[in-house]
Order: sequence, then structure tokens, then C-alpha cells
Amino acid sequence: MTKPKPAPIVIPQTPVVRTIPKPAPVKVQAETTRRLTLSGSATFRTGSSSLSQAGKTKLSALARTLTSSGTTISRLLIEGHTDSSGSAAMNQALSLKRANAVADYLASQGIMRSSMETAGRGESSPIADNKTSAGRAQNRRVEITATGTRQTTR
Repeated sequence: MTKPKPAPIVIPQTPVVRTIPKPAPVKVQAETTRRLTLSGSATFRTGSSSLSQAGKTKLSALARTLTSSGTTISRLLIEGHTDSSGSAAMNQALSLKRANAVADYLASQGIMRSSMETAGRGESSPIADNKTSAGRAQNRRVEITATGTRQTTR
């Protein structure tokens, strides 16, 4: 009787691992428009165009975003609005003063004043009912529309 042959020993081959280099990041610039509405009751005292501390805090945060690396602002439209309390002429003047106060503060935070356009809309564009105090509070606002490019890495 013959002895059975032992099974051959198979030594697995070590797989070859190749790393595929990652492509270099691509920097993409995309034009973007962002809109921010600041509540007038939180940003200004009633009948005033002087910024409150809360308003300055919000605008400082906005300025940091707008002046961050990779961001270029081509246009900043700042529109002031009021409720219908008082005369239309007074509201028109107040809304423009508020828009200019916001623009001046943003300029003090490093944003080029020449890229800003201000407009007073007075009581002409309500977003809520002026017959209620809550509606009037919503209508007292400053709207900021920023247009520019933001560079991102993909």
C-alpha cells in the first residue's frame, strides 16, 4: 500500500496595493446672491436711525462673512423700510437714514462703501399688515442683498 501524497502547501500571494493619487483640489468661483433681513425693532429704536448694539452685533457677523477669504462682493444693496406710522415723507426719510446707517457701519467693518447702494423704501413695501403692532414690527426692517463670488475648493 502506498502512502498518499501530502497536499501541496499553497502560499497566498500578497496582493499588490496601489494607491491612486487624489486629484488636486479644484477651486471654483460661483456667483451668488444672498439676502438678509434685519428686523427694524431689533436693529433700531422706534423713530431712530441709530443702530442698537444688537444690530451692530448682527452686522459685524455679516461683515466677517462678506470679507472672508475667497469672497468678493460686487454689489451690496441695502434697503430701509418702515411701517405706516407717521407721514409718508417722514417714513421715506427715516428708511433712507436707516439704510445709510447700516452701510456706514458695514464700511467701518472693512466693506468697500463704493460697492454699496442704499435705498429708502419708506412704507411702500409692507410684508405684513400695518393694522397690528406685530405687523408694523415686521414692516420696520432693513433688507441687505449681497451679490458677488465665493471661491470654494472641490
